[in-house]
Amino acid sequence: MTLTSTDPRVIDFYNAYHRKVKTRPTLYTNKRDGNNGILVPLPRDLITYAERTAGHHGFGQAAMPVGICRKVGNAKNALAEIFASTEALAKFINSSARDADAYITEVRERHAKKGSKVTKSATDDRPAVDAFFEKYTANDAKALRDKFGRDMVISDFNCLTINEFELRYGLTA
Repeated sequence: MTLTSTDPRVIDFYNAYHRKVKTRPTLYTNKRDGNNGILVPLPRDLITYAERTAGHHGFGQAAMPVGICRKVGNAKNALAEIFASTEALAKFINSSARDADAYITEVRERHAKKGSKVTKSATDDRPAVDAFFEKYTANDAKALRDKFGRDMVISDFNCLTINEFELRYGLTA
């Protein structure tokens, strides 16, 4: 689908850029390329126009494409031309290769193979009343009663699993 200069998404993006650039004059210059590159992150409603070369943010299934990346002679001049009018912005967005979908699929698969860096531990779903004294002492129970109140601790002790109880009271065996 080809964008036009009257598309509300283009107009909103154009206005947002001009609001932000007042306080951030190097907005959308690609830091790794110095003054010879631009990286225009697209708003969520225009993300289908993103390119593979712009990269991604997020991890795993949350990975999302970023936008459009270009090598240019002078980043400041290139951005001034792109955001000179809604027509120029629509033309720039329409020039995108729109190849981020396949890239994001690859990223998500690669991240899934690596697995999460978070250490996964087994949960103990036994009732706290049955399992507490296998892991903790009577002094631990007394300390919890003193700190959180007898009624609350006993109530949770009788209705939560040991895993839920440990999470609620910050316990580690």
